[in-house]
Amino acid sequence: WSDSGEKGNFLSTFKMVVHASYPARDKCCGLVLMEKCQALAKALNYDGFDLNLYFANENKQRFDAAFIQKNKDALQGLSKAYICGPPRFNEELPIHLETLGIGRSKMFFI
Repeated sequence: WSDSGEKGNFLSTFKMVVHASYPARDKCCGLVLMEKCQALAKALNYDGFDLNLYFANENKQRFDAAFIQKNKDALQGLSKAYICGPPRFNEELPIHLETLGIGRSKMFFI
C-alpha cells in the first residue's frame, strides 16, 4: 500500500523525514537507532529516509516559529506529522504548523 491507500510498492512512495532536537548529543534518546537507519538507507541507496538532528548546545536550533519559516518549503508537503516532546513543545509546534496550512487532523502526538 502507499500513503494514498493504493496497493503498490510501499517503499517507492514512502518518505520519512525526521527532525529531532535535543539539548546535547549525550542527551539524545534513540540516537544510535536513528543513525543506523540513516546508514542503512544510505547503504541501500534509498532516499526515503532523511534524518535531521539538532543539538541546542552545538547549533542553537530550536523548533520554533523561526525554524518553521526557515523550513516551510519542506514542511508544507507533510501528509502526517508525529509530534513528541515536552508539554510546551507539544502545545507550540502545532500552532506553528497550522500557519503552513497543516491541519490538526494530520498531527499525531506520540
